[in-house]
Amino acid sequence: MIYRNIPFNLGKNFSLALHGDDIAPIAAFALDSTVSTLRLHAALLAEGIFVYRSTYIGTGSTGVIRCAVFADHTQEHLAVLLDALRRLL
Repeated sequence: MIYRNIPFNLGKNFSLALHGDDIAPIAAFALDSTVSTLRLHAALLAEGIFVYRSTYIGTGSTGVIRCAVFADHTQEHLAVLLDALRRLL
């Protein structure tokens, strides 16, 4: 199952974990400012990592970075994302 590909520890008191009872393999997180969120989103895109920056109701003024894991994502894909987050956060 897809959730078995995770968890990973990002350090800095931040981790990404999905569990078997989760309905969807999605992780969303907010940064301290809109500018920080936009910069992270742009930096990830520049590295070829597509994550969604969402500003839907309930995300607060900064919006959130929303990561979705699909069945065709591998451990390597997740490691690339998490390595980038470690460097950029």
